Parts: sequence; C-alpha cells; structure tokens
Amino acid sequence: MAALLARAGARAAQRGAVQQQVPRASSTWAARANPVYPSPWNKWFPHEPVPSTPKVGPYRVRLDNTETYFFCTCGESTTQPFCESGAEKCTKCPEFASMPFSPKDSETASLCGCKKAPGVYCNGAVLFPAPSSRTCSTPERGRARDGGAELGLLQRPCPGGRVAAIVRRTVRRADGWN
Repeated sequence: MAALLARAGARAAQRGAVQQQVPRASSTWAARANPVYPSPWNKWFPHEPVPSTPKVGPYRVRLDNTETYFFCTCGESTTQPFCESGAEKCTKCPEFASMPFSPKDSETASLCGCKKAPGVYCNGAVLFPAPSSRTCSTPERGRARDGGAELGLLQRPCPGGRVAAIVRRTVRRADGWN
C-alpha cells in the first residue's frame, strides 16, 4: 500500500498536479502597519480575512446623529476608527469594505478599536478574550460586598471551557457566618 501511495505521489508531482498550499492572507500581514491577532474563529475557519488591531480598547469619539459615518473594518486606516475611503472598498486592504452607520442620538460613544466586535460599538472582545483551551482556571474563592450582606463567590471549572460562577448570599450574624 505504501508503495502505491509513493508511486501515485511521484506521478502527480511529475504532472504538476501537487500545489503548495499557502496560508491565506498571511502574506499580506507583513505589509500591514498594525498587528494582526487571529481569533479562535479565524484559526478554525481560515478562509475569512483577519482585520488588523490598531488599538486594544475602544475609541471614544463624539458622534452627531445627523451624519453618516463609515467605520473602518480592516484596521489599517490612518483616520481610525473611520475609513478614509468612504463608502467604496477599502484602499489599504481590498478584501474589506467600510461599515456605514448613523447613530440614533448625538453622543460620545466607544467604537471598537480591536475590530473583533460584530458591530461598530465596542463590546470588549479583545479585553475579555474567549478561553483558548477546554480547561478552565483553577477554582477561586472571593468575597464581594453587596450592601449589608457579603456575597460568597465560587468559580468552578466546567467541561465546556467556560467559568461558571455560583453566587451564594450569606448574611453575617453576631456568631459568625452561616
């Protein structure tokens, strides 16, 4: 069986049928000005382009509800967090397009700087990353104040890779904890 596979591989190589597989979009990563952090989704599904991360954390900007803004989705625009090419395709990374949005109210908003949020507004995707392994952290116990009572907080590892928090309300008595 091994001889058949070796012979078939040699024949295919002579015909030029075997092509080297190049990781998608990694050749453009070197030309970018900002760092690229692939998410667990990008590692599992490598066919989607990965945006650059110009800032870890949100951009605090003043928005007017009478204007339409074009949010940069590639992370390479010099006018962050807005796209410099407007409504057209991105001039820096052509596989990305700007995201038009109009705020409902005039406000100072936190716009996504890491480009990992599904929308325009920051949701803390880079500040609170998803766990990369299936094992949770070691169980920790802590106490938090909530008015006159104290909350006992217990974090347990779970099989799905997330941390489950169990909150117990305990009331302090004169004789101690119950």
